[in-house]
Amino acid sequence: MRQRFLFYRLRSMLGIISLILVVGCSKPLTPKEDLIPQGFVRVDACSYESKGNPIHVGAFEILDHLVTNQEYKAFIDATGYQAPPHWKNGRIPAGKEEYPVVFVNRDDVRVYTEWLSALDGRVYRIPTPPEFEIAARRGQHTDTRYFWGDDETVLDHTEQINFNITGDRSFGEMDRYLQPARWGLQNNLGLYQMTGNVWQLTTTFEDPASSGYKYRIEKPQDIERRIMGGVAGLLPKSSCG
Repeated sequence: MRQRFLFYRLRSMLGIISLILVVGCSKPLTPKEDLIPQGFVRVDACSYESKGNPIHVGAFEILDHLVTNQEYKAFIDATGYQAPPHWKNGRIPAGKEEYPVVFVNRDDVRVYTEWLSALDGRVYRIPTPPEFEIAARRGQHTDTRYFWGDDETVLDHTEQINFNITGDRSFGEMDRYLQPARWGLQNNLGLYQMTGNVWQLTTTFEDPASSGYKYRIEKPQDIERRIMGGVAGLLPKSSCG
């Protein structure tokens, strides 16, 4: 099966986390395309070295925006799965249809991506850290701090990048500061919010020979705690790297 990646939003002690989808390569859309998020962008294969280790990232497609409440609701309506806890009576908060879906966990992500995979015949998942970084950096590997380079003055354009520039936002003000999924600065691949608005969830599978002992782990999501990219809109400028 070909693969796609997806970005999700989760609850975190660090900030608001989100989800994005990834898939291998394109194929003709199915009759059920109205249930599947649209806007996937191809990222070509890339090889580079990190900390003395060779890394190869195969070609994939990544959703150009974070999964929206409306896109996630299609899954809930089709399966009867539980809605995020802040949706009163299972309904999307008023006017938030095109905003990122938040307050979902890794089990929710697993069920959602498995449902998409069965529906479309391709493997949907969240990206690995190298895949996310390559996508954010316009399909290539660079050593700059931000995907656009090292120019920090770009962060001053708060009409394009959503972050806590003054450090005085609280988590209780999420509804005030969270921006729509297709809002703000896009990189050269057309991907939204590679910096800003929310953290983005990634997945990594360490080599068991080089990782610590784990007792009775049955599912990868039980040990996955990796987030990267973006930056929660409630966090300060220093978190934007």
